[in-house]
Amino acid sequence: MYTLFNTDPVIRGGGVVYTKANYALDVLKRDTDRWVDYRHLNVASVDSSHFLVKLLQTINIPYTGNIEVFRSQVEQRMGQYSGVMGMTSNLHRGRVHHPGVFYGAQSWEVLIATDEDFSLKDWDWENASPIRVLSHYRSDLGIESLDGDSKTTESGMAVLSINIPMLACQYQLWRASNLSGQEGMERRMSQFLLMYPLTNAVYSHLDVCFFNRICRRQMGLPTGETYRKLPFYTTDLRQRFEQEADKILINLRVTKQTFVNTLMDIPAFVSDSALQVNRLPKVPFTSQLIWALITARLNSIAFLLNLGEEMDNETNAHSMNRIRRCLVEVDSNKTLSNGLPGDVSKYLQDFINQYIRPYL
Repeated sequence: MYTLFNTDPVIRGGGVVYTKANYALDVLKRDTDRWVDYRHLNVASVDSSHFLVKLLQTINIPYTGNIEVFRSQVEQRMGQYSGVMGMTSNLHRGRVHHPGVFYGAQSWEVLIATDEDFSLKDWDWENASPIRVLSHYRSDLGIESLDGDSKTTESGMAVLSINIPMLACQYQLWRASNLSGQEGMERRMSQFLLMYPLTNAVYSHLDVCFFNRICRRQMGLPTGETYRKLPFYTTDLRQRFEQEADKILINLRVTKQTFVNTLMDIPAFVSDSALQVNRLPKVPFTSQLIWALITARLNSIAFLLNLGEEMDNETNAHSMNRIRRCLVEVDSNKTLSNGLPGDVSKYLQDFINQYIRPYL
């Protein structure tokens, strides 16, 4: 499952353009951009005991002004940092964080440590996103910083990646800028985290939210609501998105495409398509990491299999065989049970048994 959809998408013509859906997404992005600007300008902070505060404090490498050298030094010690913080990586199995670091008490979170390459030349560090949401349980489209204070009707598992070198470089460049405070009024690390990386993560969060909303419409599941308030008026797009999701699903059932092309034809919030939303980080597929990647993919696999049964498309037979083989390996190696809390393992197995196995 974790090996599907990871190749770079091929550009193809003739795809459907969902004009009204794209318009609604543009409105949502306008409101989101206002929220991000508000957070960048208004000083606020997370608690000093926050997970990311501890992570940055663990990186005790002096910054001498050469950001390239600093990044290289952080990359060399990635395994040490991820292990200390209980993160999942190619070297460490990690743990499930509950209450969740980013979504709070209703969330069980898997945090993957990555060091994917990024260019430091003319780098726009203010808008960089070292935290990327790979999957989560929410479909409410609420705009918020991922500060662990979510108020929503939904609960479940979330998988996020944290690019540790990018986070460390972003922090050092913030410290070196005049945005870190005037002389004698230096701002704190906890303020930087809420004002920038935790706020910038809202874009990948909403990418997944919009995809989840379409998944739930297809699978006959209710969508969620959020009770978090913003300091300004935002457009209520819930009914519009329900209508547009139905139009997208009707078209997908008629066109009967492969799983990859299906994802390419689903619009996304800021990504090019749902295929990019479901892209996993570029990490080695080691036994320590596979359980987290499978967890990140369960929702999209369940959606595609559910939709595929209605499309009756034989071209997906190869992908379905790969999914079957993966489940055999998961059962044989106890990938989703060894080292996991009993309630988390049961949650994952129940999800597979209810939403994936019946369609294979």
